[in-house]
Amino acid sequence: MSILKKPLLLCIAAVFALVAVANATQVIIPAYFYPGALWTLSASGGSKASVMVANPNNGPGSKVDANYKSAITAAQSKGVRVVGYVHLSYGTRDVNAVKADIAAWYSMYPTVDGIFFDECPATATGVSYVSAMQKVVKSYSKNLLVLNPGVYPVQSYMNLGDILLVFEDSYSRYVSTSVPSWVTNYSSSKFYHVVHTTTSSQYANALALAKQRRAGYVYITNDVMPNPYDTLPTYWSTELAAMSTATSVQEDDAVDVVTDGVLADQENAEIEAAAALAASVQQQLIAQGVVTNEDGSPAAPLTDPGVSN
Repeated sequence: MSILKKPLLLCIAAVFALVAVANATQVIIPAYFYPGALWTLSASGGSKASVMVANPNNGPGSKVDANYKSAITAAQSKGVRVVGYVHLSYGTRDVNAVKADIAAWYSMYPTVDGIFFDECPATATGVSYVSAMQKVVKSYSKNLLVLNPGVYPVQSYMNLGDILLVFEDSYSRYVSTSVPSWVTNYSSSKFYHVVHTTTSSQYANALALAKQRRAGYVYITNDVMPNPYDTLPTYWSTELAAMSTATSVQEDDAVDVVTDGVLADQENAEIEAAAALAASVQQQLIAQGVVTNEDGSPAAPLTDPGVSN
């Protein structure tokens, strides 16, 4: 057993933290399919899946569906939060109809974790409308609110939604989309990207781009328009597995437009660089005699607990 002074132990722990950053990138699933095998498979990811969006009938529907009720509680039992779909028609839908849908979700499916506002406006003229609807959701105890403008909105919306879906389009458009500089002012946990029409060979780069662009939540699929949400991607197991190692960009780096392929190996490169730094610090401490065995002899290099080749 080696002996290490506490301040230096904390120093090495900080270096290892660069290698094993919290697994912040998670999946939010637009589960626009009826409860059954796909719902079960979606929920199998547990906390990696993070959130599922339930949508019985372009909203909660007019009566309780027992299959949805059991599917929601089953997903929650695995650590997945479920939010109910409510559309805003880009701020033109009657506010009483929106309020009725919100109330119906909490009445018919009382375990629901919050609301998903689809067709959310993105301009300054829609802020007061969304603010009023946000207050309704926040009056409930379980009130996670996901906004879907589908594009980067004016910044005022950042204070209204817990999570904002700021990209919803195809991979071909994703690789060249521009990202406003103000995204670096917010945690990656505020941003959600949906990238459809993404082949299996394009998946890795789509995920890397999402990380570069500070998306804490993603949904990447090879399903296509007109409804890319009627099934799970054929590479679902790969996507779910990636969530155990994918991390969001946390530092205030400039957000660049990145073209196809250039970021696919970024994550491995960053991990290898951090691991090399950790090893260098360890070797220096051992050489200085700071890290020793109990008998005073030089310690062997410490093993990084969070990195594997």
